[in-house]
Amino acid sequence: MPKYVAGGRPLWLEPHSTVSVPALPSFFATGSADSVIGIWDADELICRQTLSPTESLIRDLSISHDGQLLVASTEDDVMELVCLFSARGGAP
Repeated sequence: MPKYVAGGRPLWLEPHSTVSVPALPSFFATGSADSVIGIWDADELICRQTLSPTESLIRDLSISHDGQLLVASTEDDVMELVCLFSARGGAP
């Protein structure tokens, strides 16, 4: 079971396929087999937003250096680009 540390506390993310943390880690993203991407508050460990840009398993995630964009690769070899600024209702 993967173990990550966020906000100084251990975080267990077993059901998720992938995790991505931007350069300024005030948030992080998780992708899972049910095609849901979660945008998490790293300090509070609360899922602030969920996105479903695809119907396929999320294999990998990457957040841009400025935290504005997220790209997700899927089981179907498709890459989905998500603007986090609009998805999160403001600047990260």
